[in-house]
Amino acid sequence: RGLSALLVVLFHVWFVGLSGGVDILFVLSGYFLIHGGLRDVGKPDFDLTAIWSSFVKRLFPQFVIFLLAATAMIYVFIDPEARQVELQHIAISALFMENFHLAGDVAPTAPAAPQALVEHLWALAVVGQVYFALPCVLAVTETLRRRWDAPAPIVYSALLAAIATTSFVYALLAVRHD
Repeated sequence: RGLSALLVVLFHVWFVGLSGGVDILFVLSGYFLIHGGLRDVGKPDFDLTAIWSSFVKRLFPQFVIFLLAATAMIYVFIDPEARQVELQHIAISALFMENFHLAGDVAPTAPAAPQALVEHLWALAVVGQVYFALPCVLAVTETLRRRWDAPAPIVYSALLAAIATTSFVYALLAVRHD
């Protein structure tokens, strides 16, 4: 993870517009999450709330401090006309939805809008969404594993394949629509 964080910095400093480090970070984080999740499924003490509380304890204190500091900076340094847009980004980021907001703002013919103070939180939004969704997938895996008396890795793999296929088909349809 440290190497991928270094790559993020290198790509942003020397290769503007490329995101190789972020991609590697997402792949590695996903691997560790999936591997850890598979290790937990099937254990008698499998606890969905423990997974979420671990995420909240690790991330939320710093995240809340950052959002509060960014909000204060907006009130001090941003003129009142632009303040509402920045505060909207803060609220959306607090809900881990900045990536969807930015994707919805993209129009091929629109001029580039100024970058919001917290726009970079799109990556954290993706991480937060995965941390919310993956335990749900693990809980469904555990339920199906018990119902079908099947090995957890098989059920988990089939479930992730179904989710990935659904996401891919949706992306194809969404691109065709746009």
